[in-house]
Amino acid sequence: MRYLVRQVLRRYVGYPQARKVAQTIVLVAMVIVLSPIFIPLGPAKVQPFQHMANVIAGVLLGPWYAVVMATCAAIIRISLGVGTVFAFPGGIFGALLAGWFYRWARALTRPSMSEQVESDLEHEAKNASQLPNWALPMAAYAAAVGEVIGTGLIGASVSALIVAPFLLETTVSLTFFIFSFSASSIAGAIIGLLGLRILRRAGYWK
Repeated sequence: MRYLVRQVLRRYVGYPQARKVAQTIVLVAMVIVLSPIFIPLGPAKVQPFQHMANVIAGVLLGPWYAVVMATCAAIIRISLGVGTVFAFPGGIFGALLAGWFYRWARALTRPSMSEQVESDLEHEAKNASQLPNWALPMAAYAAAVGEVIGTGLIGASVSALIVAPFLLETTVSLTFFIFSFSASSIAGAIIGLLGLRILRRAGYWK
């Protein structure tokens, strides 16, 4: 049975993609398990662990898998009654920008033209060897910044200006959403960085 599964993954999915799919599922499950831990603020249910997962997904999986993770988590949270419609703008934009900011920061730290003969793996191994096994590269902190901007500014603006008045037919101030979403995303981003540090020290992520 195990051999059959491996052959199917190798032929139709490919191991790198299959691994990302598995990691996405794990992150979605983690968010759902931690969903009962939220802070009710007006019409929204603020959950820092969603933002933690956004940072981890943005770094490990990239922006698009991170968006899929946030979208699936939002759908399941809403269906279970532990989330509201604000889970979509409150999670998707942060996940997207976390992945993008991580990619941009990594691109800025790539070797010069004279060093382009090095492969990406060799370059990452070189950078990793220069850091303690518990330290994080600057790109990881860029992912956390992207999460805060995506959730605290873009997600909050979409929630206040589009979701609340048009979908819920209610009015909530933009300042309220920016404050609540930013506080939640900052807390979640910090937890996410701690999670990445644990993964790095365990050798799961270099």
